[in-house]
Amino acid sequence: DISASEISTCMSNLFPGKDTVLQPCVSARIFACYSLAAEKTADSPAKARTRTRRNRSCRHVQLLLPLLNYIVQTELSSIGTYDDPKSASKTKKRVQFCSVDGSSTRPPVDSVAGSNIPLEESIRALHDAVREARGLCNPQNIKNGKEDTHDVQRQLKSLICFLQDFEKPSGTHLMEACAMSMPHYWPSQRFANVARIYRADFACILTALVEYQQIGFDGNSLILEQRLADCVGRSIRYYLRKFFNPPPLPLTTDEEVDTSVRSHIHECLVLTVADDTVRDTAAADGSVSSVFSAAVRHIYNYFGVELLSSDEISIDTQIAFCRSRASARGLGPEKSHPITLSEADEQEILSDIHDTQAFIAAARSCKFLMDLLQWPGVKEEVQRVGGWSNVEHFGGMIQEFDLKRACEDDTYFVLLKDIEILKQKVIHCWTAMEPLLAGCEVSLAELWS
Repeated sequence: DISASEISTCMSNLFPGKDTVLQPCVSARIFACYSLAAEKTADSPAKARTRTRRNRSCRHVQLLLPLLNYIVQTELSSIGTYDDPKSASKTKKRVQFCSVDGSSTRPPVDSVAGSNIPLEESIRALHDAVREARGLCNPQNIKNGKEDTHDVQRQLKSLICFLQDFEKPSGTHLMEACAMSMPHYWPSQRFANVARIYRADFACILTALVEYQQIGFDGNSLILEQRLADCVGRSIRYYLRKFFNPPPLPLTTDEEVDTSVRSHIHECLVLTVADDTVRDTAAADGSVSSVFSAAVRHIYNYFGVELLSSDEISIDTQIAFCRSRASARGLGPEKSHPITLSEADEQEILSDIHDTQAFIAAARSCKFLMDLLQWPGVKEEVQRVGGWSNVEHFGGMIQEFDLKRACEDDTYFVLLKDIEILKQKVIHCWTAMEPLLAGCEVSLAELWS
């Protein structure tokens, strides 16, 4: 049997300096429980006494310990810290947020200075954990070569088997011991869900290591990567609101909004909507950050990440829109009578419409970003409130870890990894696309004439 006091002692040895005993850190307790179980299974009492407690705690997870440390840090960064950890109550609480999936990470508040720090601390911790996991999958990065590769596989298999047993009813006593070691009341059943989450990630790492591949070779992604992608997207959106949107209105008449954390760009430009009947849209509400995000998405969907990496973006100046045989036969001035369209014709026409609309959206988006980033006062105001460095750093993470697999919806933010290059590229693209835009719109209109 393993007791709560043994788990607390093992946590202190495995993760020194992290105050895991005083924090409700689920992962630290599960990993400590595994280390104790592996030690008791492998060693006789006589052999166990010949090793120091520190060495005994780390021996069975030695090669995985850096990764486990980073995983624990990701959870601690989501928990935050208690003002007085010793005063944490053992009484049952009605609501308990989960620090494992990041739902307890405090979101940034647009009107509060420094409210972005907890989210960015989580990003740093997740970045380190994902980098360690991906490094672990590369046999060339393991210190002693092939021999240590097999040892890593062995330790991963042992940990995965333990987590499988831990989740079962036979592991109830271990979950209860972990729950007893928490600083306040914690349902023991919740440890099983956490073990299942980490087991999936360790299995993904093991599969990649056995196949001598990098994580994601089979299209799967780590849950750690999914959390990182989500946090990166949320943080980038926070900075875009901070740069471009007016301060949010106070929720109450007594609430004071700290306008010092926002730029004054909203005072030097105003979004206008060409159609006065358009309401309830980001543009009509003056949400520049939302229109900025939509523009970057349209540009990414048309050009891809190659927009930044290619020296020259080739745009066919002789391109003809909506000129497939199906479009000419079924719609427009050359339409046949009666109109007969096969299913293949319909798909060809829909493809024409999609390609034409994608070109129009990308061209207009390039124009919008070009005007916005060159607008008088915009560059100075962005620099005044901190500049683009954090946004560029987070955008670079998307490419560094290929986070498209983890969160495809936010992949387009990768274009923000270098704002200056992006600005030069959209200027170049708009210059080439502007002469084609009118003809493109006419071609689309003729489909419905």
